[in-house]
Parts: sequence; C-alpha cells; structure tokens
Amino acid sequence: MTPARPRRWPKRLLALALGYLALEVALLPWLAGRAPLRLSSRLPAPMYVLGESSKAGLLPRDWVLVLGDSFAGGYGDWLTEALAQPGRPSFQATHVLHERTGRDVLSLGTGGADNVSSTAYLASKRFAALRRVGLSDPSDVLVYFYEGNDLNDNLRLARRRFELEQRGLAGYSDADLDRWIERRARAGSWAGLSGTFFAPYMLANVLGGKAQGGTTGETKSELRLSEQPFPAPPEVNVFRAGQWYAHLPGEGRGPSLDLTEAETELALRLLAGSLRWTRQRFVGARFALVYIPSPMACYEFSSPRVCVRSYEERESLYGASAARPRSDELRERVERIAAECGFGWIDATPRVREAARADLLHGPRDFGHFNRAGYTLLGEILAEGLASARP
Repeated sequence: MTPARPRRWPKRLLALALGYLALEVALLPWLAGRAPLRLSSRLPAPMYVLGESSKAGLLPRDWVLVLGDSFAGGYGDWLTEALAQPGRPSFQATHVLHERTGRDVLSLGTGGADNVSSTAYLASKRFAALRRVGLSDPSDVLVYFYEGNDLNDNLRLARRRFELEQRGLAGYSDADLDRWIERRARAGSWAGLSGTFFAPYMLANVLGGKAQGGTTGETKSELRLSEQPFPAPPEVNVFRAGQWYAHLPGEGRGPSLDLTEAETELALRLLAGSLRWTRQRFVGARFALVYIPSPMACYEFSSPRVCVRSYEERESLYGASAARPRSDELRERVERIAAECGFGWIDATPRVREAARADLLHGPRDFGHFNRAGYTLLGEILAEGLASARP
C-alpha cells in the first residue's frame, strides 16, 4: 500500500502569507511614498499621508505636523486640478510651507472632521499605523480651526458620542470632556492596522472610485462669475473680488451665525479639550493654532442678504453685514482659548480679507474651500508665523 503523501498546502499557504506580509512591511510603504498623486489618493489615509510630497524624503525629519479638517487636507479646486495631472504636483498650503521654509511637513487633515476627531481620534490611529514604518514625533504642531463648520461639527460629535441629549448643553465639566476625549483617542498596538496593510484597501478604493479630496460633480458651492455687473442682481450672496462679479446660488460657509450662546460655548470647550489633549500627546513640540475664516466672512457682499449653511436645517438667511462681526467675536474667543492651552496664534483672517478684495481665493467650482491663490497665501502666512512667532 502506497503511503499517503504529506499535505503541503498549509505550509505553502503560510509561506505565501509571510511573503505577503514582508512585501507589505518592506516594499509597499516605500512605493506609496513615491506613487503619483492619482494613485496615492486611492490609498488608505496613513499611506496617503506617507506619500505627501511636502517633505524631502520618505519619512520627515524635524518636521511640522498639520491637523484639521478638509482645509488641512487641501480640498478644493487646486487639488481637483492636481488629481488630473501626472506625477506629484503641489496642491495645498503644506507644499507652499515646505517650499518657503525647507521644513518637512505632513498633514493628517480629514474632510468633515470635528476638532476632537481631527486631533485625538484620527491622529492617534494614523500615528499608530505610521509608527510601524518609523515615523517620529513632530517638532511643530499646527492645528487648524475653521470657523465655517468646526463648531457645528463639534456639536454633532457631542450628540453622537458625548450623551448630549441626556446631559444637556450645560451638563459637562472640563474633566468630563477631557476624559471622553482621552477615551476616544485610545490607540493600542492594533490601532491603524488597516492603514498599514493597504493593498486590499487600495484595490477596494480603486474599484469603488473612492479618492482623497478634490471636487466632485456633487459640489453645490459653485460660483457664477461675470466680468460685468449682473443685469438683475440676486438678493443673496453677491460680491466682487477683483475683476470678478460673483454670485453663489446655494448656501455658503459662514461663522456659525445660527448657534446659540450655550451651543457656541460647548463647541468651543470641545475645541479647548482637543488642544489640551494635543499638548499632552506631543510632548516637547511647539504648538500654534491656525484660524481660518469662513468664505462668507472674507468678501464684501453687495447683496442685502447672505444665505449660509446652518446647523440642523435652521434659518439660513441673514443680513450681509452679520458675518464679519460674528467672525471677529469668534476669533477673539478662540485666541483666548489658544493662549490658555499654551498654543501660539496664527490668524489668517486679516491677510485673507485684504487679498479677497483683489482676487478670488475660493472656488469657483468649490467655493467652500481655498483655490490655488488661497492656499498659496495660507502657506505664506504659516511660513511667516513659524518664523516670526514660533511659540
């Protein structure tokens, strides 16, 4: 009787798995760091970050970390244009900062993220993933605050995660918020694993058409532009920027005009908690808060009213003169919070408002975000802030 042949497929399967893991750990991160933007935009977020071209090598040295929402991710018209180009073109403020200062810069910006998620939750997960390829802690940390929707996003986070409906707007102590933020920021050895082993995720993204950033056909913030005054000027969202007469048919991003004082206070306390956590996480770094004004507070409107996106479908029509005073109030309050949390202060508002008189800094396809001129100006402001007012 012929003896049974030993099963070899388990060993072969194990060898295949080990070979795949070795390929993922040793080779694919290196490839991700050199992939063209059109390909790297399909990668999971940690590997997309590794491929950012605002640094000299694969891993940054003595580097600047940028945290925030879609503005920190460079979303908008410039990125849309860059995604259609070959290679790894520049498309946002971090590239300008790198070019102006020579510093390595990485952004963990994520579209739609609130202040807590963009600092504590997502930063923890992505750092856990990038630690596996040797990423060190940054020397400088810049946290973006965008007045256009950060407060609204913070309130939505409180409703989802912090028992807002049960406790009410005044039912939180700073200790409560710090404890919940710390709990949300937990990142064990397993965290970010899906962002480290990314070949299956890249395939899913390619097949599903998913990509990082850019402007899609669903964008509802597209401007109407004309070099002549509108023959019948609309009653809302009309302004002039340099040679252009502009009209926004839809809703624009404003400085949270519809929030009550109690809602504003809670949303700002969540911002303060996220800043406290960031200081504790990156011990030894220098910190600055970057204030980015909303588009509706940048331009001088000739229409009597403006239409803005509101929280939970509230009133959206306001007098055109309401945006800037509200913006100035929020800037003062956020600056106090930054100082109390040990952060330096880089306010883009004065320069952006001045430049918006002569040039269009947002859109026109995506008026909710900076275009090339806007991100170039922001990058210059960051470079000057780090050089002259480094905290």
